[in-house]
Amino acid sequence: MLDQNLGTIQNISQKGILLKVTHPVKYNYVEMNFNSKRGMRHNMDGKVIYCKETPSGQYEIGIRLLGSEDQIKVFVKALVHYHLQQQKMPNIKISGFLTQ
Repeated sequence: MLDQNLGTIQNISQKGILLKVTHPVKYNYVEMNFNSKRGMRHNMDGKVIYCKETPSGQYEIGIRLLGSEDQIKVFVKALVHYHLQQQKMPNIKISGFLTQ
């Protein structure tokens, strides 16, 4: 892992996630993770589709979720469950890495 960032979820689907971050992501692929309130860690890899600066000076990052259909469902379900319990989405820790 080469770089870390903390993202706020703006939108999520079974194919991708839109995050708002304070620093641009300069990597093609990222690992995202968050911890549930029970301390369970949820991980998901993704491919960065775009990173653009917003008028507020933050960045929006569109990420395509990578993994099996079951892995993606588990990750998305955990995010939704967190949201229902906490009445907010968790912050997502993003670690970027390069691939050849």
